[in-house]
Amino acid sequence: VGYGYAALSLSVTVAFLAGTLAGVCASLCAILAVLYSHPRTRWKGHPLGGPLVNGLGYGLLSSLAGWSAAGVSANPRTVLIWLLSSFGVMGCYFAAQAFQHGEDAARGYRTLVVTHGPTATLQAARICLGVGFIGGMILSISGWFPRICLAGIPLWWWVDDWLRRWAQEPDGGSA
Repeated sequence: VGYGYAALSLSVTVAFLAGTLAGVCASLCAILAVLYSHPRTRWKGHPLGGPLVNGLGYGLLSSLAGWSAAGVSANPRTVLIWLLSSFGVMGCYFAAQAFQHGEDAARGYRTLVVTHGPTATLQAARICLGVGFIGGMILSISGWFPRICLAGIPLWWWVDDWLRRWAQEPDGGSA
């Protein structure tokens, strides 16, 4: 635990060296990390806390910190990338949760997989990933994103079909 807190503190310090906004984002991510894992708060097992930490922390704050540190200017396109990519992060969060029903239930968590099962969790993953991907494809078609991004369409069909088949496996399949 001590090493974990030391690593969080070090990451915040390094982020502040990259800039104030990066440091503030890293500080907020560190707070979210503690809320997610601490035995008193256990947001990991909360129906809203877990998705909030992953969507806000990994999906929005960490990418904002990286963009800030790299000096990427904020404009409508970067904001759209930021928002659409956060849906991708949320989709991965739900997909990773889908096979954890037994473990989450044994810990007393109220995650989506515990309250609604793996099929609903994988549907949430498909929806989130779909919003991010379809949004990106629409913006590529319209010229806001590079058209080369359209080459990812077959990959999207493969991922979505894989998630659909996974949802049909008994008890959410396995890791």
